[in-house]
Amino acid sequence: MPTTPPPDDVLAPALADGPIGLCVLDQEARIVYVNPAFCVLHDRDPGALLGQPGLILAPADPGSRPGVTYGDLLCGRIEAAGAFDLGRDVVGTTTIYAAARHIVDAQGRRRTVISASPMAPSRDHSCPCGPREAHGRTGTCADDAVTCCLLDAIENMAEGFIVSDAKDRVVFANTRFHKLFPEIDDLVAPGVPFARLARAAAERGRINLGGSIGESLIAERLDRLQRLPNQFDLFNGQGRRIQVREMPTAEGGCVALYDDVTDRYLREQKLRERERQLAASQRIAHLGSWRRDLRDDSLSWSEEMYRLFGVAPERFDLRLESFLGCIHIEDRAMVEAIMASTISTHGGARFEFRIIRPSGEERALWAELTCEIAPDGATIGLFGICQDITARRIEERLLVQAKIAAEEANQSKSRFLANVSHELRTPLNAIIGFSEIMASELMGPLGNSRYVDYAGGIWSSGCHLLELINDVLDLARIEAGRYDLIEEAIEIDQAFGEVTQITRSLAESKDVHLEAQAAGPLRLRADRRALRQMLVNLVSNGIKFTPTRGTVTLRAALARDGLHLDVVDTGIGIPPERIGELGRPFVQIDPGYDRRHDGTGIGLYLTRSLIELHQGRLDIASKPGQGTTVSLIFPAERLLPESP
Repeated sequence: MPTTPPPDDVLAPALADGPIGLCVLDQEARIVYVNPAFCVLHDRDPGALLGQPGLILAPADPGSRPGVTYGDLLCGRIEAAGAFDLGRDVVGTTTIYAAARHIVDAQGRRRTVISASPMAPSRDHSCPCGPREAHGRTGTCADDAVTCCLLDAIENMAEGFIVSDAKDRVVFANTRFHKLFPEIDDLVAPGVPFARLARAAAERGRINLGGSIGESLIAERLDRLQRLPNQFDLFNGQGRRIQVREMPTAEGGCVALYDDVTDRYLREQKLRERERQLAASQRIAHLGSWRRDLRDDSLSWSEEMYRLFGVAPERFDLRLESFLGCIHIEDRAMVEAIMASTISTHGGARFEFRIIRPSGEERALWAELTCEIAPDGATIGLFGICQDITARRIEERLLVQAKIAAEEANQSKSRFLANVSHELRTPLNAIIGFSEIMASELMGPLGNSRYVDYAGGIWSSGCHLLELINDVLDLARIEAGRYDLIEEAIEIDQAFGEVTQITRSLAESKDVHLEAQAAGPLRLRADRRALRQMLVNLVSNGIKFTPTRGTVTLRAALARDGLHLDVVDTGIGIPPERIGELGRPFVQIDPGYDRRHDGTGIGLYLTRSLIELHQGRLDIASKPGQGTTVSLIFPAERLLPESP
């Protein structure tokens, strides 16, 4: 709907008393008009501005916003709109929203009209230049032709603009106001009572002030007009959030601005939600963030930083000296040195330090910091995070203590086993020796043939028990790190012959075929006793778990990773899930009191320990019901050339 320009006697006070700052530049970008609101925003006297270049109002520091600057608008070169930093605290905010438009007047002269308003409500709507009479009701104007420019500027404003007289009748509304409230577009015209617009808005568009509708809304809305100035939000028929700012005019009327802040509000809501989530995440992780601005050496902390240090924000003097004063005296110099080094190298750092809370409690913190670099390459700040790792350090300390205690207990156990083994072997040797004499009737007949069998049983059991004791003793020596290898050159075929001779009687007793295969003459540098013990253990296990008429094979072969000595059986095999458990002390395939095979479960563990002393490894491959292959793999450097 086209708007109707107000008469000059209405426009002049509206412009003079309105909250929107207006400035007009001529073709040379010199100031030819300013109103009081514009002077308030920039804290300048209008008499000192007229005729001056617009750039006189540009801030020395344009702020950190990218793109178009406020100076670009003030030099009259471009048309643009956006938020700009003034670089100082003005009417409660350092940021304004400004827009520049190019307009050609009736004489063909180009003008630049700049409108500006604070991003936050103004604290003081009075003009600092003194009473309005000092510079006229309509501001100061160097050219009467600017009236047309100002009307066009109002039409091009980003906000809805409406003026009413002392009897609350509409005098003028710009196009933006019509677009914000299409449901009452047909009613907005000069002379229409504002109460009629409010009632129509409530009935047609369900416009509300945050919940109230109907006559109560109308009464509340009209009551607001009697208490100017004011600011509030309402929602139009499309659900958009509209910020309303109303100011009284000198004649008793009202000038109002309607700004669609929906997108800004949603962004702020999302930002607040993200800040809330960040604060919650920091609280859960016991992780706080901080920043040190090197330009003024100021500090800023997140909420979690205060909790980490055990101080209240309202009672803590947030300065670098206060921060350093919380650090443990022994760590303070280190932290200062790390910060100085990070600044000088433009880098980052990770470190740990201790703090002392006001309660006297000591806490351990982990920190990471990095530099903030300006476009010119200078370091302008430090940004860092701190995390409370006190609980982790306590757990680590307890784990170390538990590990030391376990190692000491294991050493005690090994010493006990070694001592017991020694004590047992002495009487056991006597038992074996005497039983052997008795079984052979060396000193004469025993009288009853059963005594000979009993003596043989005693000798057999004693020998078996001695083997177990020797294994336990070897286990204790290995765990104590006292098993010394006596290395020599060993012919593999000879070693296989010794092993088959030792285990042949066991194989014959179970009707298991035992054979040895060596791929040519091979020589190995190893401990002869340890090699024999490893092979005997593996062959004995193979015979033990191989059924009658099965086969156990000793096999030697060269491979890329060294010499493989394999013991292959056709026994019961091992379930795949149990293979990883074998080689641990006292672990057996069929545990329990009803198991079918004898053994203590330390033979394979000893074998694995002995091959590792030779820098080799033990591998097991098996399939249930198809047999098992256990390989002793010696590194290639232990192979020796053939004997001459």
